[in-house]
Parts: sequence; C-alpha cells; structure tokens
Amino acid sequence: MRQIVLFIFVAVAVLSSNGCVENITSMHDLSEGNKALYLENDPVTAHEHYLKAARDGDAESQHELAKMYLAGEGVEKNIAEYRKIEELAVAQQYAPAMRTLGFILATGVEGVQPDPQRGMALLKAAADAGDDAAHYMLGQIYSRGISGVQRNYRMAAYHFGQVDGDGYPVTPDMKNAASLERMGLQPWPVSAQAGTGSYGTQTATRTAGAKYDLASKETRKYVQYALKNLGYYSQNVDGEIGNGSIQAIRAYQRDAGLNPTGLIDEQLIDSLLAAPAANNQ
Repeated sequence: MRQIVLFIFVAVAVLSSNGCVENITSMHDLSEGNKALYLENDPVTAHEHYLKAARDGDAESQHELAKMYLAGEGVEKNIAEYRKIEELAVAQQYAPAMRTLGFILATGVEGVQPDPQRGMALLKAAADAGDDAAHYMLGQIYSRGISGVQRNYRMAAYHFGQVDGDGYPVTPDMKNAASLERMGLQPWPVSAQAGTGSYGTQTATRTAGAKYDLASKETRKYVQYALKNLGYYSQNVDGEIGNGSIQAIRAYQRDAGLNPTGLIDEQLIDSLLAAPAANNQ
C-alpha cells in the first residue's frame, strides 16, 4: 500500500513539475518574442518564439502570432490562418483575442464574412473581463450603428463610461446618452474601419531616429516584465504605468547608475536588455 501511495505522489509531482517547466518555457518564449518584435524589429525571430509558446498553449502568444498573420508582419498575410490561431486564444477567454476577433466579425473588416451576433458576444465578453478597448469599440458601435446592430445611445454611453485607461478620446458628452444622440454620429463606412490600427491590433514599431517605440504598450509591458524578474516590481504586467511601476523604475535606475526619473527611456531599456536576469525567468 505504501508503495502505491508513493508511486502516486511521485507521479503527481513529476506531472506538476513538467507543467511548471512548460509554463516557464512559454513565458520565456513570449518575452523573447515581444523583445524581438517590439524592441528589435525582428519579426522572423519573434514568429519563431511565439510559435513555440503558442504550441504550448500560451494564449497571449497565440494572440501575438495571430496578429502577425492578420497584419502580414514577418509572414504572408493570411486571414484564414489568423482566424485559426486566434480562435485558440479565444477558447481560453483571452480578452484581447476576443476583442480583436469580435470587432472583425461584427464589422466584417478584412473581407471576413460579418457575423454581428458572435462578434458582439465576443466584444461583450472582453468588456466583461475589463478590457478598455472592448468597451471603447462597443461604445463606438452602439453610438454609430453598423449592419446588424442598431444604434443604442444608452448602451453606448454605458460602455464609454467604463473606459478607464488612457489613450482613448472619451469626452464627458460621450458618457451621456442624450448628448450622444445630439452629436448625430455617422455610421462607420467599412473603408474607415479597415486597417489593423482601427481595432487595436497594431504592433509597435520604431519611430524615425529612435531605437525603440517608447509610447508602445508592449514596450511598457516589457519594462514591467524585466523589472519583475529583477525583483523591483511585483504588480501585474499590463503595460499600465502607475505609481508602482514608476517607483520600480526609479529604484532600478538608482541601482543601475541612471538618472532616477521614473520615465521609460532608451537608457532604461538598453540597461534592462543587458541584464540577463531581466529576461530569463
């Protein structure tokens, strides 16, 4: 009996260990993929890392890989391949994947056959998960109307009111149903919806004369990730720079001999990229 119990214990321990190793490997490949694509402008290497992590079931890597096929970045644009990979992340209820696919299905951009019912359901699921971009998109859809979805100023005002993040042009009038109705916003023409930037799938690129896109959310996420691996940051890696992130940046800058501004700049990123522990957890 003792031998049976011991065997079960060892088996469970081995399976749990394999899961941990797989998870750590996926996190490493995701980090390397983000670094290659967003910091080093190397989509080929990024594709390799995302593909490995995606095959291990990492939802964020599946979404990043899908976006490459959607935008034709580092690979030939392939909407069918995008759909196949994005559906894997959607099945794991990954909010950015639900939001992106939801918007595409609701509006029919990229030549996709519109499916407003499922598209809106996915957008609402992403919004329920706290995705600001999904709330913003729902606000736009309800305030303007699209094929298959009638205007609903009350719902539009509600979703605009739920947008908490920076970077979304939401005015006080947009949070009021009566004010929205007075605005008389025009329905979105399909041509205005086309393009990856319209539904939040844009990738960060280097600006002219700059090494990194310092305004990119993915750059901010990389900084948080690296600082977390170095023990300076303990909160969520979400790309939102609040007091916790600023304090962590300042602490690292002081220890690294940099000017402790608390700002993300090229010196900070160069220093983090040179710190092996920042990228290998």
